[in-house]
Amino acid sequence: MSTEISFEYEALKHYSRKGIFARTGLISQLILDLREISKKERSAMQEYGINENEGIAVLQIAIVSHIMMLIEDLAIICKSIREGKINYYAYLDKTGEEDLGKIIGEFYSEINEVHVEELSKILSYADLSSFEFVSESEKSTVVEIINQMIERSRIFFNKVTFFRMNHIKIFRRYKHAGFPILLSQNIHEEVKKIYEGFEFVSISLTSRTKISDEMVPLPYSEKAITSYENLTKDILSFLGSVVHSKLICIERKMSGLIPYKDNLFGINFSKKEIDLLDEIWKRIESKSPLPEDKSEITVKTNTEILRWYTEIENSSKRIM
Repeated sequence: MSTEISFEYEALKHYSRKGIFARTGLISQLILDLREISKKERSAMQEYGINENEGIAVLQIAIVSHIMMLIEDLAIICKSIREGKINYYAYLDKTGEEDLGKIIGEFYSEINEVHVEELSKILSYADLSSFEFVSESEKSTVVEIINQMIERSRIFFNKVTFFRMNHIKIFRRYKHAGFPILLSQNIHEEVKKIYEGFEFVSISLTSRTKISDEMVPLPYSEKAITSYENLTKDILSFLGSVVHSKLICIERKMSGLIPYKDNLFGINFSKKEIDLLDEIWKRIESKSPLPEDKSEITVKTNTEILRWYTEIENSSKRIM
């Protein structure tokens, strides 16, 4: 494995073991903080004039934005794997026509319409026309299982795309300068029926031309927070499985694999299907054993020195 490929492999492996959990763990922590805020006598935000509902609104916007970041991870990693590569890092600093935002937008504009073969690549499934099956019956069973996984994947991507489409404008306003978001506003009479059951809304000013031309509401309720929690868990399960499968292919030097009996969608396979998958995986493990787990990165890298921290005594002083 070349040095460059080693870095790409190690980056993907670290994402699998730590990065994805850093993302989802932070979202879980924000949800916990939001649910705890009303139980506290005084929150840190109150010291800055942010009342309880406004504090909840800030945390809700932060949760939505971090889910959007996780959705961006999902796009670039799935796109990379779908194209037969693992170097998702190559997309991160693209500009102009290949801007990262445009790459992510194009991924989600087409993912719900892509062919079965394209979803199979994302899931790292083997090319069944060249895979060594022991019988036609075994092959047809695997085809049926893969079709179930593909169908569930389409449902998953539909839900992720739906969430992204509803929150992209709010996310842009949160991550860019100015914070043009009105926190914890009363729900206007005209839309009370639409947002029945919600306690308040935050209003994001999203027009690209005139400030009063477009406003996007973000309604708050406990059910909304539960929906964020469940979507995060779904993305964790799907993306974690996608990355793990690709790493298995790299480590075993395989072009693709067959689904596991313990599948990410929790489909209850029959005993016959489980026994069949077990037999196939015994053959895979025998033919393509795992190598020793060791890092091949031994070269020195250019590390930037951050003077904020090397001069921390000065950095930590107030100037006002």
